[in-house]
Amino acid sequence: MTNPANASPDPPIEELDDLRPPYREAAIAGVLVFILYAITLARTTAFWDTSEYIATGHIMGIPHPPGNPLFVVLARAWSVLLSPLQLSVAIRINLFSAVMSASAHALWFLVVHHILRYFSKEQSFRLIGAAAAVLVSATAFTVWNQSNVNEKVYTVSLLTIALLTWLAVRWQENLGKGKDDHLLILMVFILALSVGNHLMAVLAAPAIGLFILYVHPRTLLNWRLYVGGAAALILGLSIHLFLPIRAGLGPIINEAAPTCPDIGSALGAVVTYGRAGCEALAEALNRTQYDKPPWLGLEREAQAPLFAQLQNYLQYFDWQWARSIEGTNTLFAFWRLPFTMLFTALGVWGAIEHARRDRASFAYLFTLFALVSVALVYYLNFRYGYSMRAPIEDRSLHEVRERDYFFIVSFSLWGLWVGMGIVTLWREAAFELKTSLRRASPILGLAVLPLFLNWGWASRANDYAARDWAHNLLMSVEPYAVLFTNGDNDTFPLWYLQEVEGIRRDVTVIVTSYLNTDWYATQLKDLTSPCPQGVDPSIDPSRIQCQRPYTAENTEAAYVSAATEAGDKFPLVINRSIQVPSKSVIPFTNEEIQEIALRYAPVDEDVRLPIGNVVA
Repeated sequence: MTNPANASPDPPIEELDDLRPPYREAAIAGVLVFILYAITLARTTAFWDTSEYIATGHIMGIPHPPGNPLFVVLARAWSVLLSPLQLSVAIRINLFSAVMSASAHALWFLVVHHILRYFSKEQSFRLIGAAAAVLVSATAFTVWNQSNVNEKVYTVSLLTIALLTWLAVRWQENLGKGKDDHLLILMVFILALSVGNHLMAVLAAPAIGLFILYVHPRTLLNWRLYVGGAAALILGLSIHLFLPIRAGLGPIINEAAPTCPDIGSALGAVVTYGRAGCEALAEALNRTQYDKPPWLGLEREAQAPLFAQLQNYLQYFDWQWARSIEGTNTLFAFWRLPFTMLFTALGVWGAIEHARRDRASFAYLFTLFALVSVALVYYLNFRYGYSMRAPIEDRSLHEVRERDYFFIVSFSLWGLWVGMGIVTLWREAAFELKTSLRRASPILGLAVLPLFLNWGWASRANDYAARDWAHNLLMSVEPYAVLFTNGDNDTFPLWYLQEVEGIRRDVTVIVTSYLNTDWYATQLKDLTSPCPQGVDPSIDPSRIQCQRPYTAENTEAAYVSAATEAGDKFPLVINRSIQVPSKSVIPFTNEEIQEIALRYAPVDEDVRLPIGNVVA
C-alpha cells in the first residue's frame, strides 16, 4: 500500500468499489478486545455495585431502583449458558460485561470503517484505521476498567449505543432500497428495551433524530413509521413487567419491592414510565428514594458549581490515556499531562477531519458526544468530585466515590476520533515525506500507548479484597448472628457471599439505611421468622420464606470449629449447642410496620435513602 507524493489524499466516495461492511474483520477485532478483557478480568467480586449485580443476576433478584430488569434477565441467561464450563458465577457474569463491551467495539469497528470510506478508497487503510480507533477506545482507562468486572450496567449501555449507531449507518446506506423504515422501527424497539437496563442509551435518541433530519428528512413524514414505532416502544418497555412479577415471588434481594395489585396498574406504570399506574413500581422507576435536587432550567439546585463539575469531567478525561503514570496523583499529574494533551490533540484532529469529509455522521457523533459528556455533567449535577479539592474541607460536599463510569461512552467515542486522528497523521506524514505508508507505519504505535500505560491500573486480575473481606466477616460471627451495615461496600459483598456462594446464609444482614422503609422491614421480618413445620428454605434459598438454617458444610463459623485440644489455655471456640432463633428480629406485624413507616419523617430534607450512593 503506497501513497505517492502527487496522489490526492481525499478521493471522492463515488470512486469506492467495495462498500460491503467488513464483518469478519470486525468480529476479529471484537474477539481480540474480549481476550484483553478476559486476561485482566476480575476473578471474583469487587467493591461497590459489583456484588449486588452479580447476586441479583444469579438469583434473578431486583437491584436498587430502577431495578435494571433487562440487565438481570440477560445476566441470568448468560450465566446459565456458561454453566457447562464450570466457571464460578462471578467469573461468568464478569465475562458478561467483557462480552458486552467487546461486542460494542466490534460495532465501532464497522462504524469507523464506514466513516473512513470518505477518507480513502483503499480498503487496507480503512481496516487499519478502524483497528486503531477500536484499540484506543477499548483501552481507554474507564472503558477497560468497567469491562473486566460487572461493577455497573454501563457496558450494556455502551453496546446499545454502538448498535444504534451502526443501525443508523445501515439505514443511511439502505436508503432507496425500501428497508429504511424497518431499521428505524428496530431502533425504537432497542431504545425502549434499553431503558430496562439504564436510561443512558436514550441519550442517543436526539443524535439519531438529527441524523435522520440531515440525511433524509422526508422519512419523518411517513405515518407508518409512527404507528410501528409506537408498537415497538410499548413492546420494548414491557421488559419492566419483570419487576412486579419477580417481586411478587419474594426474592431474597428485592429492593423497593415493586409489586403491583394487577396487570393493568403495572402496564400503566410501564407505559408512562412511572407517571401513573402501580405506585410501588412507579416509585421504583422514578427512583423516588434518591430524591435528587431539581436540575431543569431556573429551578436547578447545583450541588457544586458547574465549573467544578466540568473540572471533574476533565479530571476523569485526564485518566483515560496514561492512568499508570503518577497513578496515585488523581488531579492532572504533571508527567501524565503530555499524554493527555497528545490524545486530546489527536482526537480534535480526527474530529475535524471527520467533519470535513462526512458531515452527516460527524453531526451524529458530535451530538452524541456532547450529550454523553457536557450535557450529562449538567444533568447528573454532582457534588465536588471524590478526589477534588473543595473550597471547604467538608467531605459531605464531595461524592462518596469517583463517578467516571458515567462517562464511559464519551471516552469510548473520543477514542474513535483519536484513531481517526492517528491514521490521518500516518497518511499525511507519508504524503509530506514522500514515502510509503508502510515506512510511516511506526506512527500507528500511538494507538498502542493506552494499552501499556493503563494496564497496571485497569487490570483487576489480582483483586480479591472484597470477597476476602466479606468471607472473613461472615465467618467471624456466631450462627444466626445479626450484622448491621450502612453502605455499598459493607453490604453488597456480604450479599454476594450468601446468595452466590451460599456462605453463612444464616446470618442476618441489616442495612440501616433501609430500615425506614416498610418494604425492607417486612422482608427482614419474614426472612428471620421461625420456619413452620415442613418448610425447608434450603430447597429454594433465593426466595424469602423463613429463617435460613446454619450449616457447617463449607461455611463453618470460627466460633463453632472443631473442639480445641485439651489443655489449651486460650480456646478459640465456643463448645456449645447451636440454638435456632425462636422469633423474628422484627417484633411487629405487617400492619404495625406500615403504620410506623407512615409516621416516619426525616429531620433533614437532604437525607438520602440509598445505601452509599446519591446516584447509583
